[in-house]
Amino acid sequence: MPISAGPPRTTSLDWFDVTLRWYLVTTLVTIGLAPFTVLVFRGMTDRGVSVVRPLSALFLVWPIWFLASIGDAIVPFTAVTLWISALVLGAVAWGLGWREGVLNANTFRHLLIAEAGHGAAFGFFLWFRGYGPAANLQEKPSDLMMLASSMNSTSMPPADAWLAGEPVNYYYLGYAIWAAFGKMIGTSPAIVFNLALASVFAMTCVAVIGLAANILSRWYSNLVARIGGLIAAILLVIVGNPWAASRVVEAAKSQWNAWFFDGIGWQSTRIIADDPESGANPISEFPSFSFILGDLHPHVLALPYTVMALMFAWMLLTLGRLRENKSFLRRDRGRLAIAGFAIGSLYAMNSWDFPTYLLIALLALAIGTVGVAVRDRLLGGGLLVLTALVAWLPFYVTFEAPARSTGTPFSDWIGNLPLLGGILASIASYQGERTSPRDYFSIFGFMYLIALMLILTETWRRREDVLIARAEARGATWERDQAGHYFAIVTALLCFLGSLIVPAPLLVICGLPVIVVWLLLERDFRVTPANIALVMYAIALIMTLVPEFFYVTDYYGGSRMNSVFKIYYQVWLLMAVASALAAVSIWKAFRRNLVARYALPAVMTVILALGMTYPVVAGHQWLEWRAPDREWKGVDGLAYLVEEQNGLYAGEYEAIQWFLDNADEQDVLLTAGGGEWREQLGRVSSGSGVPTLIGWTGHENQWHLGDPDFQSTVNQRLDDINDLYSEPPSTEVLDRYGVTIIYVGPTETQGIGEQPQPGWVAPGPFPAASDPSYPGDGWTEVFNEDGSRIFRREGT
Repeated sequence: MPISAGPPRTTSLDWFDVTLRWYLVTTLVTIGLAPFTVLVFRGMTDRGVSVVRPLSALFLVWPIWFLASIGDAIVPFTAVTLWISALVLGAVAWGLGWREGVLNANTFRHLLIAEAGHGAAFGFFLWFRGYGPAANLQEKPSDLMMLASSMNSTSMPPADAWLAGEPVNYYYLGYAIWAAFGKMIGTSPAIVFNLALASVFAMTCVAVIGLAANILSRWYSNLVARIGGLIAAILLVIVGNPWAASRVVEAAKSQWNAWFFDGIGWQSTRIIADDPESGANPISEFPSFSFILGDLHPHVLALPYTVMALMFAWMLLTLGRLRENKSFLRRDRGRLAIAGFAIGSLYAMNSWDFPTYLLIALLALAIGTVGVAVRDRLLGGGLLVLTALVAWLPFYVTFEAPARSTGTPFSDWIGNLPLLGGILASIASYQGERTSPRDYFSIFGFMYLIALMLILTETWRRREDVLIARAEARGATWERDQAGHYFAIVTALLCFLGSLIVPAPLLVICGLPVIVVWLLLERDFRVTPANIALVMYAIALIMTLVPEFFYVTDYYGGSRMNSVFKIYYQVWLLMAVASALAAVSIWKAFRRNLVARYALPAVMTVILALGMTYPVVAGHQWLEWRAPDREWKGVDGLAYLVEEQNGLYAGEYEAIQWFLDNADEQDVLLTAGGGEWREQLGRVSSGSGVPTLIGWTGHENQWHLGDPDFQSTVNQRLDDINDLYSEPPSTEVLDRYGVTIIYVGPTETQGIGEQPQPGWVAPGPFPAASDPSYPGDGWTEVFNEDGSRIFRREGT
């Protein structure tokens, strides 16, 4: 089944039509399925419309994805079935919404505001991205491959375009969601790549504004709530870290003129150096960097959904009191099931996120149902967890986590457990260099400062004389919890000792604030913006300590590189939302103090201004790198091929268009392959989704880390590529992989300047491929343009 039937788009002037169709279809699905979201979040100020886009996309894709994951795809993952899903679910949603009376003027007003915000954010990001839309360099080719594989497949998991005959073994749901919309509008993966990035950015902005505003509006005016929401959005997706700000302050001119990879653009995410000689030091990326760089990674695709998970946690925290003779489960089982369904999607989207946000949701549910029978609370939590697992069970069954066992008897035993056994068996004790205070504050210093301000504020507000006076006003008494007080002292001493013995300075930097937060909550455990912020800070600080002592053994062996990276990304979100709530809480606490009333906004302004140095300077560095001529290039991620190396790959661009229009899902493609970070290798498959024998060897090794025999598979495939680009190709080898198409382009005839390496890369040139008689009898030339030729096997 061809991926697209539309004509190739080669210039920036062609961007408007496809962008308009994309925006109209995504908006149509959003509006069509919006009543589901409103019904779930009907108790919130904005009725949940700030997360209506990510949740509606999930509702749209899930039934088709689930059925396409069973057997040989009970229902295929196609444009037709997705449109049927949209129409059927839309009719059901509007029928329920009308019956329940949630489709009123207030709902539509909030929806209009949210959609206006989404449109503005989408347009801004698309304008910026259009200066450098090329899906090349870094890991964009692998991201494009995942997207193209999802668009080319009618069953799930999608066929791996870089490993013919095998399914994708990765967190692919985020790609499948945007592939669905690409199928529905009939465009190419390279265009979807950039439109999806813009949509993810916009959805994240609107979702985090709505999350913070919904929390704050429960106590403060809508104006104050929206200001808090804007602060949350700026902290989450716009600002950079203190390290970047300090470099700009120290040398503004040199940073302004620096190359992206030498300046703060890249270096701001490579601060921690466990082993300076190693190439596997911890990564400390943050959303602003992700959106500027523009890689379509799972942690980026999952970002609006992690914010949505926090929105569900807020809903669970505020379920409300039960009316007399009402059953908690009977009233809220639908909400619990939908919450589990939404949070469970994170495992198939970016598995690192799932346990964090599931635990946060369960904590919120436990606090929000105080007073409900214990049995019902346990059943409610069980329903949430069960739904999270069952809804996405096809992914659990087919996915093998890219982690290796630590090799201990315990890990060997626990590795046999279903679902999560492989991950648990890969958790190892970290014994290397710990994060220094300087590095930690260089990453989280801005938000850590706001956390300290909140802790000091609440310590003052919850001092003993105030609490005693409050209790007496209610005709009660207040006494300090002596056991808790002494426990806190002992824990603090242990943190100090541990920080010296290990040594691990973050035990003090992160551990002591957590202890103080616990004492503050012991004195006042009411649900307030300040307490919500304190809990979120505490969770974030505890999470920061995890990679100081444990890490997941993956492709990078004994390095905690990915563990720090994946956990810190979550910490950034939690701290950003907490800091917005904290800023409003502190300002409200001291609003009658003339000095504090102006000093606190001034401090926040300075923090935000310093944080803005990153997007401004790094954005400039990116533009100088990707678009020095400042020519706006549109939304096609492969259009750069037309002019690449004086048009050397112009024919390859047209060849990819041919594949999109003519290749079938069952086709298998022969191209040069292997290696790592060489965009020419596997590019035809990553652009079209048509599987080739092997794409990037390094990435495929990462994704199949749990398979001890995988390297032998790679070795065989690389040998077979070399054999097939001979005269004539071996029929036995062709049949082994089901090769139906041979591609001969500049890489196959001229190479890429790299020598073949057994077990690693078969990069060309292949002398036989330049022979006019190649590939011989049994093949028909179906495409020949600008140095690129395509041959189809007769009878296929």
